[in-house]
Amino acid sequence: MSTLFLKKNQRAHIDVTYEDQQKICEFSVLHNRMLFLKDEISEVEKKLNHLDGLSEEIEFLDDGEIFMELGEAFVAMDPEDASDAVERMQSKLQNEKRELSKSLDTVNQSIVALKGDIKRVFGDQINLE
Repeated sequence: MSTLFLKKNQRAHIDVTYEDQQKICEFSVLHNRMLFLKDEISEVEKKLNHLDGLSEEIEFLDDGEIFMELGEAFVAMDPEDASDAVERMQSKLQNEKRELSKSLDTVNQSIVALKGDIKRVFGDQINLE
């Protein structure tokens, strides 16, 4: 039997079953996964914003070469090729963001279901935030 603290000087005795423990652990794992996915989506959005700015700058260039960083090297490209490369990178990142968002939605649905199950057993005696 486990003891959970409610408020000052109040205690409630609740039988915590193995299944309840498993659900709480699964909730914790999913919550951490949700935070990770949100961070990943944020990073992808930053990269997309950077590429949007880069794309605008390429449009203002007249002639000449642009040196783009590919991996660890800089490659000379004409503005049209550089623009195409940026568009490909943007497309790849948009697909990555879409996949991350789908994963986040799935995780959020699982969290809501688990949260309901856990709250039914423990009520307000457990914090799932």
